[in-house]
Amino acid sequence: MPHSDLPEDIPRRRSPLREEIEEALKNVGDLQGRIVLVNLEDCNVLSLDSYEEALEHMKAHKGRWYLSSGGLGVR
Repeated sequence: MPHSDLPEDIPRRRSPLREEIEEALKNVGDLQGRIVLVNLEDCNVLSLDSYEEALEHMKAHKGRWYLSSGGLGVR
């Protein structure tokens, strides 16, 4: 069932991993127009200029990564 069809009184649950990612993104400040990489193993956050640069970094450094556009608001 799509989220928009859920009744208002049913709260959405966020996974612990989602909460960690959001917390890491809140702590980096304004990254408007940049690519953000979060290392899911240690929550280290990197800010890069391009998607290609982010891909190269992920190839060179093994691990689990979360890739996001900078400037996305976290509620």
